[in-house]
Amino acid sequence: MSCCPKGSLGHLAPSESYVQKGTVVRVQDLDLYVVGSGETAVIVVYDIFGFNGGRVRQVCDSLAEQGHTVVLPDFFRGEGWDPANFPPPSFPDLIAWIQRVGGWDAVTKPDVVE
Repeated sequence: MSCCPKGSLGHLAPSESYVQKGTVVRVQDLDLYVVGSGETAVIVVYDIFGFNGGRVRQVCDSLAEQGHTVVLPDFFRGEGWDPANFPPPSFPDLIAWIQRVGGWDAVTKPDVVE
């Protein structure tokens, strides 16, 4: 059993001509892809492939072109699902990965500033 319906698109690579328009900045241990300079802000949350996967940055750039400041936080901290291993070999493998990189403590505690 995989995570996704049969026939789903899976990993979507950016177009061949794509050049990212934003920059990656670091806040404590969290990387952020930031693009645009509008009065409104959009926080983008990526899919299973993470901060560097698919065309999530291309989507961010597209939103910025519409007049928004766009921020893409790397909640998984570089541990998105490897597209070469898609779909996940088994449901238990997927759940183990989610618990490791997407559990509440992994996603929130490092970002809390005291």
